[in-house]
Amino acid sequence: MMAEGLVEEVRSLRERGYGPECKSMRSIGYAEIHRYLDGVMGFEEAVQAIKTATVQYAKRQLTWFRRNRSFTWYRPNQVKEMRDYLLRWLDESREQAG
Repeated sequence: MMAEGLVEEVRSLRERGYGPECKSMRSIGYAEIHRYLDGVMGFEEAVQAIKTATVQYAKRQLTWFRRNRSFTWYRPNQVKEMRDYLLRWLDESREQAG
């Protein structure tokens, strides 16, 4: 995110009136960079906060997906199984549609 210009993006958005009070500016990365630009935290501290928040978010997503039994999980090497599942799903969808 840093290499792609997140700090410059946030700076530019702030100049156009999109400050930390905007809901979209409270998302991971943006919130931390606002705090950095406001002098609340240093750059390295902001980068670490983004990394921590990202890991925590990913863990919450995995927990949600694991609780939802309607998902079918595959490993990357299970291409045939994924293809077969997708073809069955498409056939069922076509039957229901028509």
